[in-house]
Amino acid sequence: MTTRNITWLALGAGVLALVLSGAAAVQSGLKAWTMNQKIEMALQQKDKKSVEDALPQLYLLQAPSHGAAGAALLARLRTSARKSGVSLQRAEPRPLDPADPQSVKISAQASGPTEAIAAFIYELEARPPALLIERARLNVGDKKATVSVDILVAARAQYGRSAP
Repeated sequence: MTTRNITWLALGAGVLALVLSGAAAVQSGLKAWTMNQKIEMALQQKDKKSVEDALPQLYLLQAPSHGAAGAALLARLRTSARKSGVSLQRAEPRPLDPADPQSVKISAQASGPTEAIAAFIYELEARPPALLIERARLNVGDKKATVSVDILVAARAQYGRSAP
C-alpha cells in the first residue's frame, strides 16, 4: 500500500466516524427532546391535579359557625369510630381560639384492637374534608390485645355568613 492509499483510507475512516457520531448525536438529541416533552406534559398534568385537589370542599369543613363545625367534626369522629369498631370513650370539642378562628379541634380518646385503631385513624384521614391529627398517644392495655389512643384532631373551617 502506498502512502496515498493509507491517507485516503484514514480520511475515509475519519469521515465514517464523523457521520456515525453525528447520527448518534441527532438520535440522542431526539430522545432527549422526547423525554423533555413527556416531563413537561407530566408537570402540566400534576399542576392541573393539584389545583383540583385544592378545592375548598376537599379541605374545608363548611359550617355556619364554630359550634356547628365542632358538631360536624364530632359527628364524623363518632361515625368513624362506629365504622371501624372502636369504642369512643371521650370526645370534647375545644373552644374557639381567637388567634386562629378557622381552626376547629376536638380531643378524643378511643380504644379497641390494634387493627380497629388503625382503621379508625385511616377513616378520619381518608375522606374529605381533610383532618389533621395534631397529637396521638397510644397506650397498650394489660393483655396487649387492646390499644387506647388519645388524639387531638383539627380541621380548617369556612363559616357561612354568620361568623363564629
